[in-house]
Amino acid sequence: MRHIKKYLFITIVSLVLISNVFAAEPVTSSYEDNLSSNNQNLFEMIYNDPNKSEITPYASFYGNAGYTTLDFMESNGSIQWAVKPKTTTSYTFYGYFSVYTNSTGFYRGGYSVIKKGKGTVSDFLGLGRFNLRRGVSYKIRLTGYAEDITGKKYYVNPNVEISFVL
Repeated sequence: MRHIKKYLFITIVSLVLISNVFAAEPVTSSYEDNLSSNNQNLFEMIYNDPNKSEITPYASFYGNAGYTTLDFMESNGSIQWAVKPKTTTSYTFYGYFSVYTNSTGFYRGGYSVIKKGKGTVSDFLGLGRFNLRRGVSYKIRLTGYAEDITGKKYYVNPNVEISFVL
């Protein structure tokens, strides 16, 4: 009899606790409840749907002085880049990569490259040096110019950038 009372007591207490959990009114909230009418108070959140992404992990940029390509290589966490100025002579490319957080525009760091070649010059830029976090959207921008052996300069298009998520 003592075990039955103990069992009955535990069962009743459990049912009371469970019924209170499910009987509570649902909490409803909308993100709109937390927004003011002042757009200056808003911050940007990016959700990257793999089927409908605004992230552009690869792009080619053409200009009257040649072309540049940037390609995010997810497999090794790097950017493959290439430049091809409109010259038939040897040249030296002087470039600078700038990395920004897409949502805030925060500057994460930069890296200079100098590469000599003829025709298309390409290389990889490892992103590990920038201490980026996985799952965050970033933008990388390339600026610079190529100077051929005659001293003529070929500038990179000012809009050379891609976005990516680590």
